[in-house]
Amino acid sequence: MRFTAPDPASALIQEAFERRNAGDNAAAQALLERAVEEAESANARVRAYIELGKLLDTLGKRQSAQSCFRRVMSLTDDWRFRDEARRLFCGRVR
Repeated sequence: MRFTAPDPASALIQEAFERRNAGDNAAAQALLERAVEEAESANARVRAYIELGKLLDTLGKRQSAQSCFRRVMSLTDDWRFRDEARRLFCGRVR
């Protein structure tokens, strides 16, 4: 049985959640951008793009958010991620 270490981007995404909940959206955005760049797995990169898009949408940066969701749809064939990205692309995050 082979042990695989968790993707470092997962910790960045978790910290971004905490910062966002504390009201520090700028720090959350920086952490999510870093997670996108440093992700070692496709799933972590896709999750970081989805969360970054959600954050950007709530900050009123709709076009940037849609770019993140579009990127998700181009990066993965996993219908769960694609469905969420498509739904977010068409509607706004509340």
